[in-house]
Amino acid sequence: MIPGTRSFFMHYLLRFAAVVLGACFLAATHPGEPATGRLSYKMPAETVLNYSYQVTAATDEAGSGAKQTETEATVRLIAQGVDSTGNLCVELSNRSFSVRVSSARVDTVFTEPAGVTGRRVLKCLRPNGDQVSSTEIDAFEVLPFAPGFTSALEFLTNLPTQALLPGQPATLIDVDSTQVYGGLTVSRSTVSFSLQGEEVRLGYSCVRLNFDGTSTLNVDGKVAGSDFLLQGDGVISGTLWFAPYKGILVESQTETRLELTATLSGRETTPFPITQVSRVAIVLAE
Repeated sequence: MIPGTRSFFMHYLLRFAAVVLGACFLAATHPGEPATGRLSYKMPAETVLNYSYQVTAATDEAGSGAKQTETEATVRLIAQGVDSTGNLCVELSNRSFSVRVSSARVDTVFTEPAGVTGRRVLKCLRPNGDQVSSTEIDAFEVLPFAPGFTSALEFLTNLPTQALLPGQPATLIDVDSTQVYGGLTVSRSTVSFSLQGEEVRLGYSCVRLNFDGTSTLNVDGKVAGSDFLLQGDGVISGTLWFAPYKGILVESQTETRLELTATLSGRETTPFPITQVSRVAIVLAE
């Protein structure tokens, strides 16, 4: 096996799997009204929202021990209006960004890495938040300590396409694919939502939803001249708050537990297990 290849998987999972599978889906309705309609993102053009974004991921890889990554960022969203096909376009940028990587052998903090902070990405979304396109306005660099973090990753949570009725859980099945390192990453999630009631959260009239479900991840790619295959499944659970009148996500808290198997080409082809527990928090700052 090429030296350092296994460490790639640690970094890859700590960032990429946590984001792809941790950013689940949400649904909500107008407070005080029956939940009979679909929600859609509807921020007017020039709306500016700042989100606090935190990811904590603990990974245990057989033969390499445990590692934890803590990511903190402030993400700015500027709505660009609706295009001719009805898709909402938004500009996203990390206003601040830091990653702490810790294990038995290392404890390092990367703050404001070049090529990430301040770089803008234009994303166009269907009304339910499903990403149609992602275009870099400024060149976005891949981080060597977090190679799974790319500009193509989705940020806003998808809304289900079916209505959420009081006392009747709604199920959303979602499939996302991303091109990374000359290969294809595919994640599939089946999530059930239940309406818990109305709350004022961070000054917004919100509905609160609990959710849980299952997910699978399949990564087929190449790194440092070595082919790799990463497969597995896990469970998702969490709570989110959505402001239906404003059409914006106010807060989401998600936990994902994954059991994965990695296979590398080269000297070592024996599959090895990887366990990851990640927690993702997205909170509206203003």
